Amino acid sequence: MSRPRNIVAWTIIGTAFSVLVPVLGLAICCLWLSDIRQVHVPLHALMECVGGLIALAISFTLIVERQYRTAGSTQHYRVLAAAFASMGILDLFHAAADPSDYFVFMRASASFAGGVLFGLTWASSRLASYSRRATFELSFTVAALVYGSAFLIVPSWVPSMKLATGDFSLLAMSLNLLSGMFFLIAAAFFVRRFLNAG
Repeated sequence: MSRPRNIVAWTIIGTAFSVLVPVLGLAICCLWLSDIRQVHVPLHALMECVGGLIALAISFTLIVERQYRTAGSTQHYRVLAAAFASMGILDLFHAAADPSDYFVFMRASASFAGGVLFGLTWASSRLASYSRRATFELSFTVAALVYGSAFLIVPSWVPSMKLATGDFSLLAMSLNLLSGMFFLIAAAFFVRRFLNAG
């Protein structure tokens, strides 16, 4: 069953809007607000902590919700639950850190882990046999805990994330760029799924 043309148009408008608004906000900040520095570490930690806990709550909700839906419509739930759990855990490590290379690395790692797992929604039907196991989300949660703890315990393992000039390193920018690309790939999956839902 094809959707009415206005649904397709609104999907295109919504997608364009979700890309243009952040780009416009970034342009405004770079052009007119670049000299303003509002550094408030406790407030930042609080906001990141809330974000991490919300991600964990969404992960749990997806796991529970999957039990009440038909199997075919929830193949991607477990991949998404693993993504939210990984991002939430790594965001909590980021929230607990003082501004440093570790601080930036955990933030970039959270985005990258989430982006890669969100991107895997395209392969969720192929991952179905593995993702049916109860340990799927747990394995990513434990991996995120081990990952964040390892770099916290051994700071020498943390790569340099900022240059002497104060700019972000190539690694930091690459992780964030790749994360964004994976999230866009996932967005295409959800738009396709929405249009095919009928």
